[in-house]
Amino acid sequence: APTSGAASPGGGYDLLLAALVDVFEETEMQVVIVGAGRADLMEQTKAVEKRFPSKLFYAGRMGSERYALLAGCDYTLLSSRVEPCGLKSMEAMRMGTLPVVAPTG
Repeated sequence: APTSGAASPGGGYDLLLAALVDVFEETEMQVVIVGAGRADLMEQTKAVEKRFPSKLFYAGRMGSERYALLAGCDYTLLSSRVEPCGLKSMEAMRMGTLPVVAPTG
C-alpha cells in the first residue's frame, strides 16, 4: 500500500505514521511511502523503516514512475486532515487502486 503526498501535519502524515507503527507489530503488510515533507517527519519515517525493514520502504520523491507503483498496489492510504478529495485519490482510482481516505470534508 503506498502512501503519497506531502508529509505534513495538515496532510495527516503524523497520524498515518503513528497508526502504521501500531499495526505493524501484529499485521502482515508492506507499505511504500512516496513523497517528502518536513525534516522531522522524514526522520521519523526513516526510524520506522529501520525498525520494520520488511514492512516499510521510504521511496522519497518519485516522478511519473509512481503511477506504476500505484497500479501495482492493492490500496493507497491518504490521511489528510484538510483535503476531502485531492489529486492523489484520483490518481489512485485512475490506476485501479482503492484509495483509503480520512473522514475529511
